[in-house]
Amino acid sequence: MIEQNLQKTVCLAISKGAEHVEWGRLLSQDWREIIEFIYSHRLGPLLFWSIKNAYQATRNQIPEDVNEQLLLMYVESTRRNLHLFRELALFLDLLDQQNIKTIVLKGASLANTVYHDNGLRPMADIDLLIPVDNLGAAVEMAKSLGYHDPFPEAGPGLKKILSHHEYLIKENQSPVQMEMHHTLLGGDAFRYSVPVDWFFTQVEPFRFQYQDKKQKQLNDEYQNVFNLSPAAQLLFLTAHITFQHGLNASPLIWFYDLDRICRLDSDRINWDVLLEKAGEFHWDSSLSIALLQTREKFNTPLPEKILLQFDRKKGNGYSAIIFSKANSSQTRMQAEWKKIFALNWGGRLRLISALIFPNPAYMRYRYRIDKSWKLPFFYLYRWDYIFLDGLRTILLHLQKK
Repeated sequence: MIEQNLQKTVCLAISKGAEHVEWGRLLSQDWREIIEFIYSHRLGPLLFWSIKNAYQATRNQIPEDVNEQLLLMYVESTRRNLHLFRELALFLDLLDQQNIKTIVLKGASLANTVYHDNGLRPMADIDLLIPVDNLGAAVEMAKSLGYHDPFPEAGPGLKKILSHHEYLIKENQSPVQMEMHHTLLGGDAFRYSVPVDWFFTQVEPFRFQYQDKKQKQLNDEYQNVFNLSPAAQLLFLTAHITFQHGLNASPLIWFYDLDRICRLDSDRINWDVLLEKAGEFHWDSSLSIALLQTREKFNTPLPEKILLQFDRKKGNGYSAIIFSKANSSQTRMQAEWKKIFALNWGGRLRLISALIFPNPAYMRYRYRIDKSWKLPFFYLYRWDYIFLDGLRTILLHLQKK
């Protein structure tokens, strides 16, 4: 089974139901590929749920070992999500008490709203959007709970212009990673980065949709904690897929997130406002490309007038950045070039400088240098690697020509 057919099979089972697939025709090798595929795209719990809720005749076609693997994926996702939700609840309580307006983003928001079981949407970390003026205070609150920043900067002030968040981690038996965003996409130097003021006006109350048996009661009366509205969710998530990670590097679960929003919140999406803001932010190509791919994968219902608008606006916005991100990188230089291409000129100079002459603290962290006298030799090693990687990149470019 080739990957394209495999993808269609999985998407059909998840979006329409497992009974729409002729599982009995699959061979052992097909099942091995499916398990590998759904694991990499975080779709295991959804496929488990689809098969679990299918007719008995359909369930009988699934090999026992496959059922066991799918069940394990669902159980692990549920366990991990509950752990992250407990950590999130602790931190949100602190933020709410200090009247810090907070928007819960991505997995933690979606698993808690558009999925009817909190184990169906695997979460990797916790993402929050916090006003930049409150970011320092929020970071200190997180540190009081045991979080810390594990990464030194490669260059002074580089995080502010290149990073859109403060990355923190809490080391324990099941580590928790938290990203506190002050912008939604990229730092100030990225051309596609936009102000977040409008997003803070497009919010709905955040409430936990489940009870945690390990705690008496999860707070469901937050005064300062929110989700994005459906239209703002779509605008942000499509940009996150296309600009931040690239179409081909994004797991299918992110596209299914878009499908769930379009289906469950269709009557609450203000499409006119969505198109207006996409044009204002120059995210129109991002919105159309990601939603059209979602429609292709999951047969997502989109209004006819929106499809006509997408067709007229094809190629607008930062489409060159989107298509650059969509292509896989064969060398480190190619990967860094995509980032450099998306920056303004000031950001480009700062990043290139940091890549060639990173801070000593970063070098010690990056190469695990235990003696100061070794530092100059590792700079030479780094420059040698950059030179050789550059030669390889040039050769690959010439071969394509």
